[in-house]
Amino acid sequence: MMTFEPQPWRAVHENAPVHLEFRRLPNEQLATPHVGSCGSPAPGSSLVILLIDDSLMFREEFKRLLERVGYSVATAETAEEGLNTAAALFPDAIVVNRSLPGAGGLAVLHRLKQDVTLRDTPCLLLTASDAASDEEYLLEQGADGYLPRASDGNLMLARLAALLRHGGKAPNTAAGRPLSAKKILAVDQNVSFLTLLSGAWGEDGWDVVPARCGKEALEALERYTFDCILLNACLPDRRGVEICRIVKSRSAWRHIPILLWTDPGAAADQIEGLHAGADDCVLKSSPFALLKAHVRAQMRRKQFEEAAVQARAAQEAAQAQGAMVNELEAQNRELEAFAYSVSHDLRSPLRTIRGFTQALLADFDGQLPSGARDHLFHVMDGAARMSKLIDTLLELSRISRANPRREWLDLSGMARSVAAELAASNHPRSVVCSIEEGLRVRGDEALIRVLFDNLLGNAWKFTAKTAAARIEVGSIEGGDSLVYFVRDNGAGFDSSCSARLFQPFERLHPATEFPGSGIGLATVRRIVERHHGEIWAKSATGSGATFFFTLPAVN
Repeated sequence: MMTFEPQPWRAVHENAPVHLEFRRLPNEQLATPHVGSCGSPAPGSSLVILLIDDSLMFREEFKRLLERVGYSVATAETAEEGLNTAAALFPDAIVVNRSLPGAGGLAVLHRLKQDVTLRDTPCLLLTASDAASDEEYLLEQGADGYLPRASDGNLMLARLAALLRHGGKAPNTAAGRPLSAKKILAVDQNVSFLTLLSGAWGEDGWDVVPARCGKEALEALERYTFDCILLNACLPDRRGVEICRIVKSRSAWRHIPILLWTDPGAAADQIEGLHAGADDCVLKSSPFALLKAHVRAQMRRKQFEEAAVQARAAQEAAQAQGAMVNELEAQNRELEAFAYSVSHDLRSPLRTIRGFTQALLADFDGQLPSGARDHLFHVMDGAARMSKLIDTLLELSRISRANPRREWLDLSGMARSVAAELAASNHPRSVVCSIEEGLRVRGDEALIRVLFDNLLGNAWKFTAKTAAARIEVGSIEGGDSLVYFVRDNGAGFDSSCSARLFQPFERLHPATEFPGSGIGLATVRRIVERHHGEIWAKSATGSGATFFFTLPAVN
């Protein structure tokens, strides 16, 4: 494939003819990371460049030049047309003539940088001037690059390639550093120049780390994290372009902007450096203020790119989370249907077992052998326990899916109501219940009622063998929110086994001693978690137990 290089552009007027001559480009200048030869897009990519310029002939010549090397080009004549086109196309880079009629190129630049959807789009300003003061001013105004309108065409392509060069997600090292605090690696064999640079920029709080050759530069990169690299194109041990290629080949370094120092008239060095990975080029004879303006422009662009990467990552995370939520909801619906299907399938044989057992007892009561009646009663009790276990599992499944409704609840009144029901259903027992007055919380009334049914029910059950049974409901201060508790002086448990308490079907006492399904405390834990709270227990065998829980006031 043959690649050509255009001759330098000249400043043109609207009606002045524009002629570009081409010559063969040296092969060593063709390689550009992430873009194709001579600053063209990589194969398979579709990079879009927007040119905003009032000269029809300049737009046509610019379009032909870029399309020749594989870019897609959109053009606009006025500032307003350019802004509308940018908002519609979201181009990969924007080239703006500073001297646009009306609003002007700087106004376009400011509007672009204020738009959150376009602010990270690289913007290259074209001017009729090549004065250092003009360049410094434009970079400080927010331009990502600056180029005289009469520049060499190949240099224009190389500048675009450098602006469009992306290395993927930036590491989390220097991201978020303010523009006012920078660590700069300056690489030059001239010690006096490095000393002057360090002194001049150190007064502004910039930390300049000097390196006199490529080896020292690479060693410094291994030790420190830099915000920018200033690199002389000619070093005593190796060329600057080699350092560029090494830096851009390392994932930990490739996101550090590189400014290449070149001598006046060294356009070939600039083009080669930009293709090798440099992000910008500047004359070594430039004032320190202009160098600093270039650094600020690169850092500003780097932060915009990192902000865009973070925004995309946040959007992808939100989309993934949404997909996960939808998948979980679908799975929950399937589990709910499965649970009710299984419960129906289990209840049917249970009804058959209980029905035929009752029939045997009713029809053959006097004919049953000794002990057979007791066996049938055991079958009946087992079927009843199985039916209750199915009901309990369905309740646990329902609570795990329930979305709590938040309303103010009278916990003291609810606890008294549950305690009264327990006392009525266990009439011969005498249990002293002490319930703190004025306990209130925001929560789901039905779920909190189930919580107290289980906690007070357990307290009632495990104090059955205690002579002077006592149950207490109260609260204590717990930092940001109240901690509620249910305490009893019953059988208690070994505190080393407390982690098993809230797992389904885990029992610390044999069913023959204290009957139950083994689901109650697992249900309580689910209810507390649905209210964004916590639950834990303290106990000692034979000394009762205390269950603590929080119900934060979450809207």
